[in-house]
Amino acid sequence: MLLIAAVVWEGATVYMEGYLMRTAADKEAAEHMARVRTLLPLFRRILLMVLGAIVGLIILAQIGINIAP
Repeated sequence: MLLIAAVVWEGATVYMEGYLMRTAADKEAAEHMARVRTLLPLFRRILLMVLGAIVGLIILAQIGINIAP
C-alpha cells in the first residue's frame, strides 16, 4: 500500500509540474500562473493528508485493529 501511495504522490507531483511548465510557456497566463503557484502547496498538502489517512487506516486494519465506527 505504501508503494501505491508513493506512486500516486509522485504521479500527482509530475502532473502538477508538467502543468506549470505548459502554463509557463503561455505568456498571457501570468495571472493564472500566479494563482496556481499560490494554490499548489495547498493541493499537495491536502493530497498528502488524504493519502496518509488512507494508508494509516489500511495499515491499522491489516495489523488487526478495528477501524469500524
